[in-house]
Amino acid sequence: KEFPPLPGNHQIFEVISFLKKNPLHMFPYDFIHKYDSKRVEVYEDEDSAYKYVLYKDKRLYYPLGWSPENIKYSHSFSCLEQDNDSPHSYESSSFNYYGDDIAVDAGAAEGNFSLSIVEKVKKLYIFECEEGWLAPLRKTFQAWSEKVEIIPMKLSEKVTPESTTLDQFFAQKNELPTILKIDVDGGEKDLLQGASRIFK
Repeated sequence: KEFPPLPGNHQIFEVISFLKKNPLHMFPYDFIHKYDSKRVEVYEDEDSAYKYVLYKDKRLYYPLGWSPENIKYSHSFSCLEQDNDSPHSYESSSFNYYGDDIAVDAGAAEGNFSLSIVEKVKKLYIFECEEGWLAPLRKTFQAWSEKVEIIPMKLSEKVTPESTTLDQFFAQKNELPTILKIDVDGGEKDLLQGASRIFK
């Protein structure tokens, strides 16, 4: 049955319209059709066995053992997530990065967000606790080693052998972050509770 649009519900009807013509998708919007994993080019590093894709004209490395098909799908999906029209996009036209910004990327995974801002900011702290991403991240950011620090820990509300807090981490630095990008699979509240001094 068709229902007339209600004021303020255009997003609901946009999704319903999409689902009438397309299969169920995590992002039920037409912009997903811009991303096809078959069009992703995968390259092999000339000095190692690591494979990479070009993201904004920079090399973005993936873990050893990943097949080209897995890399193509993963990269295509992460680009789709960061489309300007995606509700998951980390960036916005109203948000800018400056040469004196200190950025934290909490939950970096492959590091696509960090790679997109690395040349715009003064310093970049990348937190990633999944061991499989650490070596590819080091390969990706080796050209910016003087301004990028990769920390193999989880950010949380308490300090343990596997985790730290933003307050504790930056207590040992002579700077505070001006940008926080946080994507930590449900641990966002704990992370923020461990950053009360920074926010003050």
